[in-house]
Amino acid sequence: MRWLTGLFILVLILIVVLANQSSLPSLLKAVYRFPGGDKVGHFALMGILAFLVNVSLSARTIAVLSRRVLLGSVIVAAAVTLEEFTQVLISNRTFSLTDLTFDYLGIVCFSYLASWFSKRTRTT
Repeated sequence: MRWLTGLFILVLILIVVLANQSSLPSLLKAVYRFPGGDKVGHFALMGILAFLVNVSLSARTIAVLSRRVLLGSVIVAAAVTLEEFTQVLISNRTFSLTDLTFDYLGIVCFSYLASWFSKRTRTT
């Protein structure tokens, strides 16, 4: 699973670099043409990333404000937040709280799935 996580991270890095250079391939540009396509993309991509990172870390948890949360989700949320805020510095990119919200929603939803999946695979 870790190789898949690494591969997915490399694909996401490539997407970010291409977006920063206004060089997204036609297939990815097409997603933006659908109403809400961008938001679905944020939700799905960051959700899948959170799932893969959490499963790769065996759904390890840490304490945050007296609550147990998945370490992978914290890592992904921090990286996504940093990436979204860096868009302020790039002339052809636009910072969006809505995009960040959909990133977080994907992380939360897919993190529950990762937790369930990890528990299920440990018991079988």
